[in-house]
Parts: sequence; structure tokens; C-alpha cells
Amino acid sequence: MKKSYLIVGQGIAGSCLGLQLENQGHNVNFIDNHHQNAASLVAAGLINPITGKRIVKSWNVDILLPYAINFYHKIAQDFQVNLVYPLNIIRLLHNQMEENDWESRTSIDDLKAYVVENEENNWLKNIKIPFSYGEITQSYRIDIGLLIKNYKNKLIHNNQIQFHPFDFQSIIFNNNSVAYQKKEYDGIIFCEGAQMSANPFFNYLPLKPTKGEALFVNYPFEFPKIIKNKTAFVPLGKNEYWIGGTNDWNDQNNEPTLEKQTLMQQEWHELLYPNLFSIQNHRAAIRPATKDRFPFLGKHPEHPNLFIFNGFGTKATLLTPYLSNHFVDFLTKNTSLMQEVNCNRFN
Repeated sequence: MKKSYLIVGQGIAGSCLGLQLENQGHNVNFIDNHHQNAASLVAAGLINPITGKRIVKSWNVDILLPYAINFYHKIAQDFQVNLVYPLNIIRLLHNQMEENDWESRTSIDDLKAYVVENEENNWLKNIKIPFSYGEITQSYRIDIGLLIKNYKNKLIHNNQIQFHPFDFQSIIFNNNSVAYQKKEYDGIIFCEGAQMSANPFFNYLPLKPTKGEALFVNYPFEFPKIIKNKTAFVPLGKNEYWIGGTNDWNDQNNEPTLEKQTLMQQEWHELLYPNLFSIQNHRAAIRPATKDRFPFLGKHPEHPNLFIFNGFGTKATLLTPYLSNHFVDFLTKNTSLMQEVNCNRFN
């Protein structure tokens, strides 16, 4: 049966969810406050199957990754744009201990499919390698900003989106539905990112927002792969690069800081030719991370027509395609949610 939903927030989470609902024949409308520093618009859209200091696979990556890439390819085909850029990751290793850890961990069968050994990388002569490096494959950059822009244009054309802050006081609860601005829906789904902290219905959930900052730079060498040091150096094309991956759990101001700019600049001046390196832009955003690093999916414990789909943090590009489909099944087919992501784990 066709259902109708109001989605609050048209970042990566809201966009993937709206696309999935529409693909399955349901109706969606959006409220978006046009937040220019939304995390989705500042992020590079990276998918990295091997993460962390412990060098482990991302959660459920064997299932999530192929689903995500197929999903993004389909959306790219629908919008007739290029969204998917396969980019191996060169992970810099700084000493013998780090190299030993890398070789030990990546020799495990589970990780072998995501590692490249002994591939020629002559272009690395333009980088001052600190000690050695490992190489990760099946990693990608997804142009999230372009996806959101194209979907937004479609929503505007079809009169499916309004741009203003959501008014929680305007919700009217009916027996089996919910109304907002005189329009009735089967449910309202909140995908507000870090602004969830101000949501009176879901701010009981332990969101742990983290501020990230990114530099957009020009550098006259074309690098065909991502370089991962403390932060990441990500090719965007035409000698343009994104530098980012900082975390600040205390600063909740979305203005960029001179401190983080200086740290990133110094880091990459040590690895590249500093006199050829020019900063074009510096942006910051608050990511909707969570206390246990798993997102929030589910319904409100007292208002069964209010839902949450949020808290994806730095893994949003990988997680949202599969989990949005998982969530649509929950909404429309009454299936169960995976307990790791079900928001009732905090009731």
C-alpha cells in the first residue's frame, strides 16, 4: 500500500531515504532549513573499507559496500551525472611498528580482498613518504554534494520541498497518522543531522556531535589515489583536493578555526612541496556522531508516527544506502530493525 512521509532534513541520510521510498512507490515531502554548513555538504563522501588504528574492516562492509556502490551508480544514471569515483587509499606508515601491524593485520583472510600489494605507484615520488605505506582497494569518493543538489532540484520542480526551520509545535497527532501544516502523513521522519539536539522528541538519544574541518586546496600534481595520513588528501579533479578528517568533540561552533587550518597545513607541508600548495577554501561542520558509533533508526516510544533516521557520523556514505532500504522495509512492511541500529536500545 502506498504511504506518505514528511522527511525533515535533506542531507545524505534524508536524500537516500527519500530516494528509496520513491523507488518503492511511496510519496515523500521534505522540510529543509537550507543549512549551508551541513555536514553532508562539507564532507568528501569517502568510503573506506579498512579503518581505525587497529586496522579492521568497517562494520558489515561485505554487505554494505556492494549495495552502496550499486545504489550510487543507479542514482548517477537516473540524474545523468558522475557520482562514483573508485580511488585506492595510500595509507602512510611512519615506523617499523606501524608497518609490522599493517602486514600482520592485512594478512588475515578477511582483509585480503581490500588490500593491494606491490602495485606501481611512480607518482608517489612527489610525496615525502615518512617510512612506508599500505594500499587499500575497493575504496571510493562519492560526490554527495552533487547527489543532494540534483535531488533537491527534482524536489523543487515537483513542489516536494520547503525551505524553513521545522516547527515542532505545528505537529498534530491523529489516530493512525500525523499532520503538519494542514497536510496528513503516515509518518514524519527526522534526518536533521547534528541539529537533532534541538528536537524535543528525540533529543533523549545520546548524540555525540563532533566538529570536522576541511581545506579545499590547489596542488599542481595530479594524484590518482587518496593519501591517508592523520588527515586525508583526496583528489577532486583538475588539481583540486580536499583535506579533512579532523575531530573536535568540544567545539560545537560550525565556524572554521585557524588552529585546525594551521595543523592541516603543517601536516601536508611536511609531505608535499609547500610553496606549490594553495588554500582556496576552509569549511567546518558538526557531524551527527553517536555515543556507541551506530546510527539511530526507529520510532518514538510514545508517538508511533514519528521516526528517526540519523546519527551516521563519518560513515554516512557507506551506511545510508543499505540502511535506508532496511528502514523502508521497517516503515512499510513491518519488518524488524537490526538491534545495533535500533534506537530502542536507549529507551
